[in-house]
Amino acid sequence: MRPAVGLAALAAIAVSAPASAITVISFPDAAYRSATTLIGMPAWPSERSFWGDADLMVSFSTPLLPRTVGMGWATWGSPPETEQDNPRVFWTQGVFSLEFGFSTPLTVWGFEAEPTPFAVFDVTAEFYNGATLLGTITRPVDGNAGARLFAAIADPGDSFTSVRVTSGADFAVAQLRYTLSGTIVPEPATWAMMIAGFGVVGLSLRRRVPIARHAA
Repeated sequence: MRPAVGLAALAAIAVSAPASAITVISFPDAAYRSATTLIGMPAWPSERSFWGDADLMVSFSTPLLPRTVGMGWATWGSPPETEQDNPRVFWTQGVFSLEFGFSTPLTVWGFEAEPTPFAVFDVTAEFYNGATLLGTITRPVDGNAGARLFAAIADPGDSFTSVRVTSGADFAVAQLRYTLSGTIVPEPATWAMMIAGFGVVGLSLRRRVPIARHAA
């Protein structure tokens, strides 16, 4: 497992959800990616009722089928709204709700989602600790290359044991990320140095690497 870092900073820069025990993370930026572990996707396109890695197993309330954007799934999204524009995704046809169950409590859970139809639908993610609803994220998502991130941090003393996702249409999910409950967080000064480092690296890449453009 790669150590997760920077949760205090994530909470500082994210948008707090009013009257809830979660802090919403709006974009899959460098801080979010560094503070979480990405679950790799299966190589074989067979339905799965659960998936995970050595540290976390995630159960799905309905079996999901892996697809690749551009081959089996038409579009996704683009940075900064998504991590990339052609990830591997999980999908099932005709099911408008999905529940993720976790083998161990989490401090952070996040995923990207996009509806199947080329239209805008509200997608809602409800974050639970047992039977207690800690907070909710609802975002309009465009099925035509408009995937959005749904991610949150649990308040201190809380954790996520499941997350329920609902939409007005069937949908795909991708980029499943987590931080285990109880992960040690660096001191604020250490996090500030990390943020500064991300900024220097990003500026250097912008100066040295030309912007890649898709062919028409």
